[in-house]
Amino acid sequence: MDNGQELILFNNKEILVGNRPIFLKSWFEEGIVSIPDILSENGKFLSFQEFKQTYKIKCNLLNYYQIISDFPKHLLERAKHAQLNKTLFLDSVNFQLSPSISIDLTKTKNKDYYWLFMKKSTHKVTALSKWERDLSSNDIHWKNYFKQIKFMCKENKLKEFYFKLAHRILVSKKELFGEQ
Repeated sequence: MDNGQELILFNNKEILVGNRPIFLKSWFEEGIVSIPDILSENGKFLSFQEFKQTYKIKCNLLNYYQIISDFPKHLLERAKHAQLNKTLFLDSVNFQLSPSISIDLTKTKNKDYYWLFMKKSTHKVTALSKWERDLSSNDIHWKNYFKQIKFMCKENKLKEFYFKLAHRILVSKKELFGEQ
């Protein structure tokens, strides 16, 4: 389904300033989301004065001209003829994960996603049942063993190796050839 994502002004891989995609929060907050937002009715870019009058935004002349210079021609042509539904992009900041969990995509940080995954109580370490089956020893406390992985050593490579070994992710020739 073509929603016109390539016409979004910010974080667009084809609209670069200093070889990097741009995002201007002040513009976004004023509803400037797509390329047609900075075009006049005749399909040309708004002049700097028209832009400031239309959106009543504090803007630097240099920032404005950095954005509109070197603009990809194919995007400009597409934007002239496009009818873009901006509500798809403006109203979708709250994302419903489940009936009880909703996240605000504009304010969510990496640690928030981490804690969402950690809250899920239904996960079970599958390696635990495999170790119990293969070693058939009742005197090993496996749950404590898996909890202490991060405290075993300071070196990250050793932690990673230990994690892979304990969770049976570390592959040997035996697993590769399917020998039991």
